[in-house]
Amino acid sequence: MEFNIKPFHKKQDTLLGINLFFSLLNDSDLRELNETILSISKSGLARTKFVAVYDGKRAAYKIHFVPKLNEKIQVTEIHVRLESISIQRFQNYQKNLEKIRTQKEFKHIQATALLDSNLNLINFFNKNSLSFEKIIENKTGKTEFTNWVKLLFAGKGDAEIHLSAQLTGSTSLKISFSGFNTEKSMICLTIESEDYKDNNSNQVKGLQFNKNILNSIPADIVFWNMDHQYIFLNENAMKNADLRKWIIGKNDFEFFQYRNKPVEMALKRRETFNRVITSGEPAYLEEHFKTSNGDFHHLRILQPITDFEDHIEWVLGYSIDISSIKRIESRLLKMNLAVEEAMDGIAVLNEKSEYVYVNEAHVKMFGYTNPEDFLGNTWHMLYEKEEISRIENNIFPLIAKNGRWAGETKGKSKDGKTLYQEITLTSLPDGGLVCICRDKTEYRENKDRIQTAEIIADNINSIIMITDPNLKIQWVNNAFEHITGYTLNKVIGKHPGFLHGPETDKEVVKAFSKKLKQGNPCSAELLNYAKDGSKYWIQINVTPLYDENNKLKSFISVENDVTELKNAEINTRNALSKEKELNELKSQFVSIASHEIRTPLASIQSSSDLIQMFISSENVPKDKIKKHLEKISGQIFRLSSIMSNLLTIGKINLDKFSLNKNEVDIENFISKIINDFFGINADGRTIRFKATGTKRKSDIDQVLMSQVLTNLIGNALKYSKDKAEPEVLLEYLPENFKISIKDYGIGIPQDQIPYIYDSFFRARNVENIQGTGLGMVIVKKFVEMHKGNIEVNSIENEGTTFTITFPYT
Repeated sequence: MEFNIKPFHKKQDTLLGINLFFSLLNDSDLRELNETILSISKSGLARTKFVAVYDGKRAAYKIHFVPKLNEKIQVTEIHVRLESISIQRFQNYQKNLEKIRTQKEFKHIQATALLDSNLNLINFFNKNSLSFEKIIENKTGKTEFTNWVKLLFAGKGDAEIHLSAQLTGSTSLKISFSGFNTEKSMICLTIESEDYKDNNSNQVKGLQFNKNILNSIPADIVFWNMDHQYIFLNENAMKNADLRKWIIGKNDFEFFQYRNKPVEMALKRRETFNRVITSGEPAYLEEHFKTSNGDFHHLRILQPITDFEDHIEWVLGYSIDISSIKRIESRLLKMNLAVEEAMDGIAVLNEKSEYVYVNEAHVKMFGYTNPEDFLGNTWHMLYEKEEISRIENNIFPLIAKNGRWAGETKGKSKDGKTLYQEITLTSLPDGGLVCICRDKTEYRENKDRIQTAEIIADNINSIIMITDPNLKIQWVNNAFEHITGYTLNKVIGKHPGFLHGPETDKEVVKAFSKKLKQGNPCSAELLNYAKDGSKYWIQINVTPLYDENNKLKSFISVENDVTELKNAEINTRNALSKEKELNELKSQFVSIASHEIRTPLASIQSSSDLIQMFISSENVPKDKIKKHLEKISGQIFRLSSIMSNLLTIGKINLDKFSLNKNEVDIENFISKIINDFFGINADGRTIRFKATGTKRKSDIDQVLMSQVLTNLIGNALKYSKDKAEPEVLLEYLPENFKISIKDYGIGIPQDQIPYIYDSFFRARNVENIQGTGLGMVIVKKFVEMHKGNIEVNSIENEGTTFTITFPYT
């Protein structure tokens, strides 16, 4: 039976009350046990005691005290175990103990005695608790000792005397004179056991001889005393001589602290040591060290060394380097774990084709639950007769020839279902086989389904695309190549975005990608580009696929070519847009006609009526008639201009204009237009013209270019009335030429500049100035027909500059 008790630190602590057994102990035994426990609580060393009790009959016990230490090397518990022994064994123990105690007292004497001149003993200091009289019991020895002391007091005789064991009655003694106390007339003597010294000398000589032997043994060998202190280490156990000398008298806790090693290892050594001295049996401890040279494993074996009475005096420790064994064991463990945990079925068969080992995967593969269902049976249990015949007649000869075979077999599960296996058979030296197999049944079935699906996918008009979770293409069908022009091997690993182009709607792609990242099904219409650069529209539907752990594994895309439908939709939309635009133009035309045409007609009608009136009068005012005729002529010109612009816009919308280019001196061409159309102005202003750069000719359509310049120069005059004269600047540049028309008039509001090229648009600050809003539409169209570019820079109330740039050809 065992008890857990706390270490005793207080004087009043006793073992009484722990259980009935301890209540039967006498006071002497209890004191001794208390002292033992106090000693154990301080040293952490196990101890064994013998006691006898009387409970109706006399009984004897051997008590084992085993301490438990924490990481701070403090005793936290003492486990007590009682071992019943015979009374005879207890009595033998007491006799041996007394004999040993007496021998030790006589053989280990170190004492100091003070005597006065009358040879009376004043004081006696002795570690062995022996009385002075007991040291020299023989009368002859006492007489010789007394005579020697008297001579010392008389100042005569030798400084020491040697008494044989025969004279003392116990052991040989050397008694030495240590000095006088003259004031008190006392003499001091030192007493030592010569047998002890002789014995030590012999032990030293014997130990030296044993050291030579122990140092020559290629193993770690150490000795500890009963306090678990090192008393010897051979050179193999510790190579460093200084450290080997230092550790003598130290324990493992001190050594591990000195070497900065973990205290847990020292605790395990102490526990093992305690187990040895309490059980009297060898104990084993496995230790693992990490060094700069690698990992090392040692098996420590602690062996008790007893005296002739079978009492433990020392503990011998020796170790075996098991690093290589551990490495092999580790590899074997890993190999065994790999085999046991393998997903493939693994089996070993003997020369009789009987199973001697199967792993769990092999058992489960065939629908069984217990390896014992296989062991002792042959592999025939897993196959039908036809397949057995094929294996024996076709496969086994190949194994006999090559030592190995790999292929597919058709087996059966426990419930009789067909089971296809991918199998590897390897012959063993003893005639057996190693079988590694993998269930291919589902693969075969899936393969058939996949082949069917591939045939269907490759023969439909829709594109089928499979991508990974990162949208990298894994597979496409034949329709993909037919529509895009790209083959499967050219697109694997690519993102489908490589099919997008400049007109692909980026917002649609962005929204589509966002849904895919969220793992949601989605649909969209996208404009893609084929390998040859042609555009095609697809209606795409994407479905995410998840595995059994709900982890996204791929996307399946079904894409239909809707180019024809999309083009029809676009054409319809454009037609509707043009029709809407035409209706708007009609409405705008009606509005313009009601204002721009009606106004000059009203003026013509008014002037005509006045002329008619002037003619009917007696005195015809020719000057007034002339004035109104000129007014009518001007209004007719205005109407003609409006109609011309409307006809031009109509031709532009119907795309009926074509260029008729010829080589022209640009500078002369501009000068002639200014002189012919703007030489004399009603307000007396002229057009300032300037040319810079090296003069060159250009290919232009003079009719169309004339309309561009007359519109721009006319606007410059019209919208800068009473302001500085407009300017026309011609710049000859290396690649092209620029014509700038600048005025200092009313300018264009900034927010309305983007609309100046729209049909019938007129800025809000020109409402009181005649115009149709068609001139800039004509200008922009004719400039673009010449592959030119027009730019405007305007500040309201400061002026406007139009710059047109043309290539020379």
